[in-house]
Amino acid sequence: MLILDALIYLILTLYIECIWPGEYGIGKPWYFIFDVFFWYKSKRRITKPPLFLRFFSSVSSKKKKIFEDQEKNKSNITEAFDSIEPIDDTSADDLKAGIEIENLNKVYSRGNNHALKGLSIKFYKNEITSFLGHNGAGKSTTMHLLTGLYMPTSGTAKINGLLITEQMNEIRKSLGFVPQHNILFDLMTVKEHLWFYSRMKGLSCAESLAEMKKMLTETGLELKKNECSSHLSGGMKRKLSVAIAFVGGSQTVILDEPSAGVDPSGRRDIWDMLLKYKSPERTIIIR
Repeated sequence: MLILDALIYLILTLYIECIWPGEYGIGKPWYFIFDVFFWYKSKRRITKPPLFLRFFSSVSSKKKKIFEDQEKNKSNITEAFDSIEPIDDTSADDLKAGIEIENLNKVYSRGNNHALKGLSIKFYKNEITSFLGHNGAGKSTTMHLLTGLYMPTSGTAKINGLLITEQMNEIRKSLGFVPQHNILFDLMTVKEHLWFYSRMKGLSCAESLAEMKKMLTETGLELKKNECSSHLSGGMKRKLSVAIAFVGGSQTVILDEPSAGVDPSGRRDIWDMLLKYKSPERTIIIR
């Protein structure tokens, strides 16, 4: 009975944690265990789902069409930004949108603080877009919403065609993020950080080893590969954080003040790194 009791509480804990993740994270709908896409990760494996899964799967499919319906009615919505003009000779029509934000809102429950209101904007691939604004404009809030740290109050966004409110686990497989403060393990070396996050992105051991060696060479961290992160300078820590964001072939990279507290020489190195890793299949946002 003790084993059965522990098993029941374990299942309840996992279920409640998925629905109410707490202050950080995006909760799943209460019926997510009945969704056919929760059990069948690949659509090709789905031939004829069980009868009790069909209703909830249809409900989930309707919710995934919200973004398309909002795009059709986009002419009735006042956008915060009209468009972003490319800095080179490429026309905006030829660019592919990596991130599409539609009427995104975030209201914090404490004090009813409206941190973000009606943001609609597109970020294009093969471009490095600078996200500017005054203090309190909602820049960090937008980045936290796109990375799944916060749940949007209303509105939605797509990253590479995936909804942030329902497909965050798939998005994170190709997402890189540099927060304002370094999030590094003090007792792990530089090469261990790169190997660890490569494995987190789903690469095999051999692929992670090759990716680690490649990033060490291309980012200039080869000489510091056996140093613990606690022994690195502030500039080297930020450079390692940027390298971690790009490791594993991240298609979407969001950088929240990556050069904060870095000397001019280190800041130039980080800028050169961003230019080196700009590619037609990658979307880069920098604050």
